[in-house]
Amino acid sequence: MSQTNELIIGLQEQVVALTDAVRALEQRVPSRVVSVNEAARHLSVSVQTIRRWGKAGVLSYVRRGGELRIDLTKVQAFSGPDIRRFAG
Repeated sequence: MSQTNELIIGLQEQVVALTDAVRALEQRVPSRVVSVNEAARHLSVSVQTIRRWGKAGVLSYVRRGGELRIDLTKVQAFSGPDIRRFAG
């Protein structure tokens, strides 16, 4: 096996280990479930945009007491360009 192949295999193993570690951390982070209004303020978009993203499946939500609730631990993964792309 060439040195390049050994390096690639080593890097793939590291990526798998890091991915597993990130998933384990995500499971330990408590959810921060907020209202549509709070999510809109957090992302600097309109309430209608939050509702549209939820309906389109871009943003996951739950219904509690007839109201939509957004998990901000998942929302924080959006970057500025993501938000502009989704809003467009």
